[in-house]
Amino acid sequence: MTYHDSAIHDTSVYALSGQDKIAITTLEQWVNRGGATSLLQQHIRHGLDVLQDEPRYQSILYTVNKRLSEQKANLSRWEASGEMPPLPREVTDPR
Repeated sequence: MTYHDSAIHDTSVYALSGQDKIAITTLEQWVNRGGATSLLQQHIRHGLDVLQDEPRYQSILYTVNKRLSEQKANLSRWEASGEMPPLPREVTDPR
């Protein structure tokens, strides 16, 4: 895939057309290849909320959230040890 969000778009098309199983399989494959950065942001924007009651979809969201939590913990550890300078607040809390 050449466009990093194409799996999200493919998943969206499948989900919105009622093809839940292939939608979830497409999303699982993308997450298993390391995709995660935009999934949580794209959840509603791309109609993925139609999958929210599917256990496999909930598992995907859990995996993505776990990865992001681990990455945040790594950043905090690196900041505390001086391995990297503190991140600007806008990055750690973009509200």
